[in-house]
Amino acid sequence: PPCLHLIFIGKSEPWPGFVSHELKSQVLRIGMRDLCFNEEEIAEFYAKRDIKVESHEVQKLEAYTEGWAAALVAVAMSLEKDPDMRDEAAVKDDFGKNIEQFLMEEVLSSWPEEKKRFVFETSVLDTLSEELCDCMTGGDNGGRLLREMSEQNEFMVSLDGRHYRYHYIFRAFLYRHICMTQPSRVKALHVKAAAWYAKQEMFPEAILHYLDGCRFAEASLLIEQQLGELVMGHSYETGLNWLGRLPKAYLDRS
Repeated sequence: PPCLHLIFIGKSEPWPGFVSHELKSQVLRIGMRDLCFNEEEIAEFYAKRDIKVESHEVQKLEAYTEGWAAALVAVAMSLEKDPDMRDEAAVKDDFGKNIEQFLMEEVLSSWPEEKKRFVFETSVLDTLSEELCDCMTGGDNGGRLLREMSEQNEFMVSLDGRHYRYHYIFRAFLYRHICMTQPSRVKALHVKAAAWYAKQEMFPEAILHYLDGCRFAEASLLIEQQLGELVMGHSYETGLNWLGRLPKAYLDRS
């Protein structure tokens, strides 16, 4: 009846049956983007907790947390514990401990092993695609898991329907955890990603992963091939950053 209003709450996107009602303007959908705090709301949130943050700090918080409420609360807990803690690195370190405990206990603990293995083995990637993820894991479930995590709002952001990325904080958590528990595995994953990018002729991405994987011979060879193009494009800073990460021995004999 007209006086009845239904409220559905869930982590996943609504099922297709909702579409016909949406076309008739009978549905008000509040999604993940609506729930993310913008800069004005972040400033108001901290003001109500008597935490003073400057406008430039609010901008950094919005970019780093992407408006995720739990992350904003974790930062507030760190600042309330020590109001004089204004050093960004110290805040992030203390905040990281709170949010990592939350992610481990409230998120990953409920996931099946397949999904946990997938996220850790793809945590070295900035951008995710079905083909690249399958290469990294050696499986064939990349496309399914990417779509599933995106539809269920599990820290997966769809860029264009084919490419995805993890929420910045979630990826940092995954990467930090695997670096602490399996450091040798991290290097191997970077090398695997580098080889895939090189095969696709995506050389800047390949170079960065070879450097992160400490495969300096391969990185040096690709850098030599790319420097001319960088100079023509006036991308000196990129070239200098690459060269700055190579051991001196490789520079001396180049």
